[in-house]
Amino acid sequence: MSGGRFPRLRDLARCFFHFLIPERCAYCGQLRNFISEREIQWTPRGHHFHAEWSLCADCQDVFSIGPVSACRRCGSFVKQHEFSMNGCQRCCRREFWFDRVIALGKYLGNLRQAIFMMKKRLGNPLTRTMGQICCEQRYFQLTSVQSDVVLPVPMHPFFQWMRGTNDAQLLAAEIGKRLGVPVNERIVRCCRLSLSQRAVKMRDRAKNVRGIFAPYHKIPDKTRWLGKRALVVDDVMTTGATINELSRILKTELGFADVTVVVIARARGNVVPETDAYQVLLPRKLNSYEKIWEERWKKYGKKTKLKPRKFNVKRRNLKKKPKSSK
Repeated sequence: MSGGRFPRLRDLARCFFHFLIPERCAYCGQLRNFISEREIQWTPRGHHFHAEWSLCADCQDVFSIGPVSACRRCGSFVKQHEFSMNGCQRCCRREFWFDRVIALGKYLGNLRQAIFMMKKRLGNPLTRTMGQICCEQRYFQLTSVQSDVVLPVPMHPFFQWMRGTNDAQLLAAEIGKRLGVPVNERIVRCCRLSLSQRAVKMRDRAKNVRGIFAPYHKIPDKTRWLGKRALVVDDVMTTGATINELSRILKTELGFADVTVVVIARARGNVVPETDAYQVLLPRKLNSYEKIWEERWKKYGKKTKLKPRKFNVKRRNLKKKPKSSK
């Protein structure tokens, strides 16, 4: 009964449970037929079909991302002529605590929608499948690092309780399983509750995550991780402020020698320096009231001798004082 034509007992049991509880594709929601998928070897676009993944054949073609032109230092997707010895044009003047970034694709289109689905509890099968896809598409880069431990970006327990899942933890478990590298989540912890990075401007994200990570134990064992290589796993990387802060703790307080970052998607976010000199170069956005006064000054200022003034919120809330009776 274990020949090529006859179905296996495992496949029969799987089809029976599929008849009771129909299983759908984790991304598009299409019903899957395991009897017909058992005979499929190639996807419609010519890629190898994986029946154990939670994606149908069409969705596996969507997320089959080939080799891309990306900066090894910051992970940004740039053209070939934009590279230099110290990285691309975006990161050549910056100093990072991590050594390299390995990204699966750009934070656009279907990959962006998949990241949104991974942040929910019902998206756990999709999260595991994206970890498998990342290992298959970037296997050579991941194995060439020769990492000693895999760890996810720590999440605060309050955020994990509110969300109901931790996608970075699931991705790290799947990547460590595929690479044969142990996964350790008790190296660094998130010790302070801060605002979400999506709610903070890009130039203020480095200040928002400053001091939120700490070693898991009060007295860290530096001799255990001295000179080791770490593989940090996360879902999205925009400015790199969170991963840079985590890499600083890994190198300065735990003694790691090399830190490699693996992300599913790399967003197009410029890495902003932390110096105050950069704030002068950024143009300040005017309020609506300031725009009105600036237009009035350009139009009537020379005639009426009006001086532009900034709008004060307290001036609107204050009541006019009653005139003193003589």
